[in-house]
Amino acid sequence: MPPRFSFATLRTVLLAAACIGVAGAQEGDVNHVAEDIRSEIEHIVVVPGASPTDQDITGTYDEDGLGAAGGYAAGAQLGTPSINVGPVSVGTTIPELIFPGAIVGGAVGEMQRSVQEFRDALAEDLAGSTGRTLNSSKLARQVYQDLRHMPSPDARLFAVSTPIPEDIDTLLYVGIRDIAIDVDGGKAVLKTTAEVTLRRLSDGERLDRRWIYYRDKDSLSNWTDNDNQLWHEYANFALHYLGREIAATALSRVDIDHKLEPAKSDSVKLKRSNPWQASSKSLAPTLAWNFELEDETSQYPWDIDASNVSFDLEIYDRQRLVFIQRQIPQASFEFPSQLEPCKNYLWTVRPSFSVNGTQRHGQWMRKSYENVTENAVVGEKASAGHAYLQGFATLKIDCRAK
Repeated sequence: MPPRFSFATLRTVLLAAACIGVAGAQEGDVNHVAEDIRSEIEHIVVVPGASPTDQDITGTYDEDGLGAAGGYAAGAQLGTPSINVGPVSVGTTIPELIFPGAIVGGAVGEMQRSVQEFRDALAEDLAGSTGRTLNSSKLARQVYQDLRHMPSPDARLFAVSTPIPEDIDTLLYVGIRDIAIDVDGGKAVLKTTAEVTLRRLSDGERLDRRWIYYRDKDSLSNWTDNDNQLWHEYANFALHYLGREIAATALSRVDIDHKLEPAKSDSVKLKRSNPWQASSKSLAPTLAWNFELEDETSQYPWDIDASNVSFDLEIYDRQRLVFIQRQIPQASFEFPSQLEPCKNYLWTVRPSFSVNGTQRHGQWMRKSYENVTENAVVGEKASAGHAYLQGFATLKIDCRAK
């Protein structure tokens, strides 16, 4: 059975190709929005979905015209349910465009049929009541969760049809734009594209726009094994990475040259041949790391308080984030509860700086940044290790740990 291509599928393929073509020509800095733009933002609203392209964005709300977010809501939310995020209603719609319709590459014969079945299974999962793992609403919530922990600016989360209060100065549109399946020999590559647009509310000016990608590969049999379990793990990490990256790109990241690597502690022993691999005989180990700025802070075009650095810590198992701690005041942390014996964990930290009186973050600690490009993270074998986790420090808890 040959793949079933429709006009919508062709449009998705062309869109994906267009995004790849313009990714290097983003507005603003490659790694983050320019500081002069950030400095103007005091009250920002995160809005799920694509930014309007041909309509004015104003601070007024017209019930007949669907308000400040423009006419996008008319096509995207008709007949769809919504859920509440605090006081804000966020639609759970999944626009047809983001179904995994792009099937490209060298699939022939039986492989074509298998890829099409996989695509159909993913589309069904995205549309099902228990799925919805990857959609613009969930991505917007992920971005908001990161931004709300920052002391400034004030961040809120609105649905596309929610009236915009007069005190809001900036809109951050975030949306899943495309999920593509690319067959590369015996491998099936999944690539999720998120579109990010920053607009000033007063005049509708587009301040910044860029695309961010999450990409991983594996054999088709691994992707489809165990009721597509690897896909579900991929979708969770794609949402996690894209949300974190959007928040960092828009408001929190600064490019500061620093050295950050794991260190030993009383309860954690580093492997001699590879200090990024460690073990512990404690179920509540103390994780430690070395941090230092590699250049004088006077080189930066803004004031940084190098003496007031804190850290955010994240710990993962192979499938998910299991622990997070923010604003650790020193370069070590004693785990407050027990980890599981006979289990491998991955962990990372990032520095948090005071820059011009507000909070900014550095990069998450990795052994290598080879799979982290300017606007994407790229994996090689999802079943061996998801793309987002590549390069993180590992910690093995001894089977006899106490």
